Amino acid sequence: MPGLTIHKIESLNPYLNLAFEDYLFRSGDLQGKQILLLWRNRPCVVLGRFQNPWMECRISELEQAGVDLVRRQSGGGTVYQDLGNLNYTFISPREDYDKHNNHKIVISALEKLGVPCKRSGRNDLITRNLQEVYKFSGSAFKENRDRCFHHGTLLINSELAKLNRLLNPVIRNLDCKGIASHRSKVINLSQIVPELTMQQVEAEIKEAFASFHGQQAVVHNWTEAQLQDKTEVTELAEKFQSSKWRMGETPRFTQKLQHDFSFGQLKLELAAHRGEIVDSAFECREVDQVQLADWKACLIGKAYGSVQLRPDASPEETEFFTWFNQTVS
Repeated sequence: MPGLTIHKIESLNPYLNLAFEDYLFRSGDLQGKQILLLWRNRPCVVLGRFQNPWMECRISELEQAGVDLVRRQSGGGTVYQDLGNLNYTFISPREDYDKHNNHKIVISALEKLGVPCKRSGRNDLITRNLQEVYKFSGSAFKENRDRCFHHGTLLINSELAKLNRLLNPVIRNLDCKGIASHRSKVINLSQIVPELTMQQVEAEIKEAFASFHGQQAVVHNWTEAQLQDKTEVTELAEKFQSSKWRMGETPRFTQKLQHDFSFGQLKLELAAHRGEIVDSAFECREVDQVQLADWKACLIGKAYGSVQLRPDASPEETEFFTWFNQTVS
């Protein structure tokens, strides 16, 4: 395998693309080699490895809009991606890994295209527009025993209105052990350089990558069908798409809820772990303890976000669980 390799994915499937990224990261001997991966995803919200989806985005709106919910393997915050966003990944042996050099490559490419920018202290890439500072790129990282990767996003012509709407969750009194995202003002690069295209950015990053390392790179283009021919990739993509991974990897969290129903005021405290309700406590003077204990039994062991109504539910039970599902979805 040559020392410098560039992989371009034509697939827009976020689960398959992240699986292929992992495949490249784990495959073969990286000694003396550098890999650059470029790809785009169809509209999706991508969580960091240790994040709570209910704290990061409007899940019900994602489902209504046909936007995928994805959990990646690296840490960091939640991002919205669509066809106006470019993803990049640098894969290196541990001894040659330097995220600052990776940022230098991207910054060099963008400056050639007329985008003044720099790296922030949070490993974001930022620019100025009308005296305001805006973020247009975020990064996340993963390290293994002998190798590391640094991947990031580039907002070129994304739907920022959708980004702001979907990544603006309703506050639900959640207390979570997971990592919360840091919100920043964001901007598309096409707002800085109106004629800028995705193809130009890709070409300049490829050129800057080869120039920085002082050698020509071998380029591989991958179709979705070619990725699906790799069993390791498709099996991991299935895992990434599963509810067990996307929701079930959520760190433990607790929640306090209160609402005035037709039958009286009810308070609820619950705990969830790996996306499943593990404990709950009700307080309501107007409902007897036997019925409250029954409602608790209906919650325990159920997936947080969707509890099915029983066919023989009482009017009070129907009112409560209808409200509960609407509140936590």
